Amino acid sequence: EAEAARQQAGWDAEAALRQVQPDLTEAQYRLSTRAPDADMVSSGVERCRAALDRYGLPADPRWEERPVYASLTSDEQRRLRRQLSDLCLLLARGHLLQWKAGDQGRLREAARLNELAEQLTDGAVSRAIWSQRAELAERLGNKAEAERLAARAKDTPLVSARDHYLAGTEELVRGEYREALRSLRRISVLDP
Repeated sequence: EAEAARQQAGWDAEAALRQVQPDLTEAQYRLSTRAPDADMVSSGVERCRAALDRYGLPADPRWEERPVYASLTSDEQRRLRRQLSDLCLLLARGHLLQWKAGDQGRLREAARLNELAEQLTDGAVSRAIWSQRAELAERLGNKAEAERLAARAKDTPLVSARDHYLAGTEELVRGEYREALRSLRRISVLDP
C-alpha cells in the first residue's frame, strides 16, 4: 500500500508539472504587454495564482516537502523552480499592472513575490528580477534603493535566452521598446 501511495504521488506530481507550462505561457501572454486591459490582467494573475497554488506558494514555507514537488526527479525540480520563479515575477508584474496610487498593500505583495522569485532561482538571479525590484522600490518611495537596484540590474549580464526574454518583457511593459527589441532579438541567436 505504501508503494501504491508513492506511485500515485509520482503520477500526481507529473500531472501538476505538465500543467505549469500552459499556465506560464498563458500568463506570459496576458501580462507581457504594455497596456493590457483589466480583464486580461486579471486572467493572467489568476493563471499565475493557480499554478503557484498547486505547490502551496507563496504561503507555505515548506512547499518543497509536498509530494507534488518532492516526488519529481532533480531535473524536473530544477525546471519547475525556474518556472515557478517566472510565475512569481509575472504575478508581481500583474500586481504592478493592477496597482492604483496609494495601494501600498499591492506593492508590498508584489515585492514579496519578487523576493520569492529570487529565492527560487538558487542564486542565478536574472536582470528582470532586479529591474522589477527597482521599479517596486521607486513606487514604494525608496528612491535610493531604487537607484541601487537599477544599477545592479544594469550590471547583471544577460546570458541565456531566458534571461533575454525576461529582461525584454520587463522592458516592454515599462515602455522601453528599443531595449525590449534588442533583448528579444537576441533570443533567436541564442535559441534558434
